[in-house]
Amino acid sequence: MRFKNIQLVRGTLFLLLFIFANNICCGQKTIKAPVWPWQYVDKGNMMISLALEGQDDKAFFDETLRDAIGYSNEAIKLDPKFSRAYKLRGRAKYFLNDLKGSLADFNKAIDLNALDAESFKERANIKVELDDNTAMADYNMAIKLDPTDEEAYYFRGILKHILEDARGAILDYNMAIKLNPNVSGVYSMRGRAKALIGDNKGAIIDFNKGIELNPEDAELYFHRGNAKFQLKDKDGACWDWSKAGEMGYSEAYKMIQMNCR
Repeated sequence: MRFKNIQLVRGTLFLLLFIFANNICCGQKTIKAPVWPWQYVDKGNMMISLALEGQDDKAFFDETLRDAIGYSNEAIKLDPKFSRAYKLRGRAKYFLNDLKGSLADFNKAIDLNALDAESFKERANIKVELDDNTAMADYNMAIKLDPTDEEAYYFRGILKHILEDARGAILDYNMAIKLNPNVSGVYSMRGRAKALIGDNKGAIIDFNKGIELNPEDAELYFHRGNAKFQLKDKDGACWDWSKAGEMGYSEAYKMIQMNCR
């Protein structure tokens, strides 16, 4: 008898859980499951992932990102101090090319949580596009908060590269590769930085590695061709430029027309 009572209690509990989870109407009253801000943020992040997967369809891309913004707005209504909601909205606005709106949201996210390395990194990326000279400070803070984030080193390296500090860029690319040796783009950028300081042999080694990891990257062949040309390997350079051109990198044909007759 006691066993049957326990089963009855358990059955009742499971029924109540089902009712709460599914908003089942009980008579004239609907019992609604509680909604938390993080649930909206998780849905919003899912929308961003879907948008990026389908970004070839611009209408779908834009609409899905606007859905993500809608979810972040709902989360902020529930909790105006929930930093992740502002970060989500900032990301969606960034992909919609609303850089100033994105920056404002990341500013708010950091005001609410100054220990989030990712927010500093992403805000720095926005500042680079806005030509804001405080971007470097944000990358520095991101690395201070999370010294294991290879992306932060990579992006800071790119900024140094833009500022013509090739040697500083190489140091950051070195750290990015140490943390993750399987990203072809980092070898490409380090190779280009090495070429800027005259280390064309080192550049070719990096371009070779990049091609090994991603043989479909036309730029790697183009830049390897440039490095070979600097080392007086005209034939090797022309073959690489030809490959880059065949893959759709039109700049390669200008080099061929100038140097491969």
